[in-house]
Amino acid sequence: MTLIQKINPINKESEKKKFFFDPLYNPQFQYATSVLHEELHYYTPISSDYLPIAHKILDFITKTYGSHDAYIEKTHEPILTREEVEKIVRDYLSKEHIEKMITMKFSTDAVARTSMVGNTLTIRLPVSYNESGLMGMLNHDVGTHFFRTLNERKQPWYGQREKFHIHPYLLTEEGLAVLHAFLPKSHTLFRRQAIYYIAVHYANEHSFVETNEMLKKYVSDKEDRWKFCLRAKRGIKDTSQPGAFSKDQTYFAGAVKVWRWLKKHDFDTKELFVGKISIDDVDTLKSMWNTQGLVFPTFLTENTHHYKEKLLKIGKENFFEKSV
Repeated sequence: MTLIQKINPINKESEKKKFFFDPLYNPQFQYATSVLHEELHYYTPISSDYLPIAHKILDFITKTYGSHDAYIEKTHEPILTREEVEKIVRDYLSKEHIEKMITMKFSTDAVARTSMVGNTLTIRLPVSYNESGLMGMLNHDVGTHFFRTLNERKQPWYGQREKFHIHPYLLTEEGLAVLHAFLPKSHTLFRRQAIYYIAVHYANEHSFVETNEMLKKYVSDKEDRWKFCLRAKRGIKDTSQPGAFSKDQTYFAGAVKVWRWLKKHDFDTKELFVGKISIDDVDTLKSMWNTQGLVFPTFLTENTHHYKEKLLKIGKENFFEKSV
């Protein structure tokens, strides 16, 4: 059982009904197996480092569009059919010459909208992707995670990372993947990622009910708010108590850190594709890594000028510059 499966409450639907009936009720979650306190911060320590940037993005949306609902309406795209999703995914895999390496399947039982386990890409039914969102997911899960995994297997440290004293790579991994997910999008504000970051920080010091109340200014839909609060409070039994699961901070924090690193390196991302490495290890591993037979996604190689310009635009629109 993975940690993500372990912290998924087995009674979340019944607790959701209680919470919707009484918005002052803090859910009492149950788990198939006990969750240790240190596991809540397994992925990253909970941080406030990027709160000013996250708030600036969310406040900018309110000021520019009038409300977050107006922004959502402005950026809405039609939802694809299952057949359309299947064709786009197959075309993507074919373009990357990995159609024989990845199996695509659909599932009504999947918890996540999409998951990539090994070489299997599972998409939840009913489909809830629009076209730019689907392309972004493919850039994220396949173009970044899968390609970095393929290249990792060709490196001298593969299977023996501790021997080479390699840093944890999750912030780089998720930050890079999130940046690439926004390449196909015309609207590139990190709204959801900023809310994740703020929700985790707030939930770590407040109850489920208090976190839900705080999020109302950004998320008017109660179903959506429930999902944000659930993600932040998963792993906690008594959600009236402070505490949060930290993983949702990695997307926003990682994106800011990786973008700033890339800006210093003229948005040359290929060094981050030699394997599952952190930006903190590039200089120390460079003398030993293998550059033969590495594979790169086409969004990285087809038009490097467009790639750099789009990433620069994404960072500037989201106030990633150090001066913020």
